[in-house]
Amino acid sequence: MTLVYSGFKQRDLEWLRHLSFGPSTIKEAFEFYRGLDTGRRSLHFQQIYAKLGTMARRKIIRKVYYPFMPSKLFCFLTPVGASILLSHGYDPIYLKIQVPPDHLFQHEYWLTLIIRRIFREERETKRYEILSILDDGQMKMKNQFHVKGTHYADLELKIQSQTGRKDLLIEMDGLNLIRSRFVKKLSSLPEDSTLFVITSQKERIDSLRKYTAQTLRKPKRIYFSHIEEVLKGGLTDSNWLSFATGQVVQLSFEAPPK
Repeated sequence: MTLVYSGFKQRDLEWLRHLSFGPSTIKEAFEFYRGLDTGRRSLHFQQIYAKLGTMARRKIIRKVYYPFMPSKLFCFLTPVGASILLSHGYDPIYLKIQVPPDHLFQHEYWLTLIIRRIFREERETKRYEILSILDDGQMKMKNQFHVKGTHYADLELKIQSQTGRKDLLIEMDGLNLIRSRFVKKLSSLPEDSTLFVITSQKERIDSLRKYTAQTLRKPKRIYFSHIEEVLKGGLTDSNWLSFATGQVVQLSFEAPPK
């Protein structure tokens, strides 16, 4: 049976798809709905807020209050909301419905913004196709031969471009990534891997590069950038500092063949 509620429209389904990547603020909900309104009638803030309230009462979304964040109220997709997506034929590559504890929320929210930016880049530029994306917990569950002490990057991204498949790893440094944990993640990198390290403060890049140089015996494909840079330029139009060369570069992913 299709799961719907009274007044459910295509733009509501698009909103649930948006939430499938992770939490979103009330302001983002307003901007999202207004951005979808290309017809005769656009929604006002009060209407959007009331719509979110209806979804929350029907347990399609969950509203969570984080008092330490600039935007304090966030929306999360629930299992009911995920079921609605599936019943409408949407098979998400990535689905996040867990509500993180306070001390992990900022980090998880940064990852959500990065994931949304990557999917937008795929859709708008056609430079690559996303095959799969996993977070560290999903990577651990997938690895049947997980070795105790192995540390995973925050995200594993597999893409297809004209030059072939690429396996990429993404690590978000939110100031809570202490040196010992970062070193363990570096030591656990697969031999032929590409790692993107994204920092919340530009000043952290020098420290993380130093930790990398002290840990790795030979250069690997590791690139450093800042969260604001990546949210603006995505993977391919951002400036990345190459660990191997010390040069600022931009990555080139050619469009997949038609």
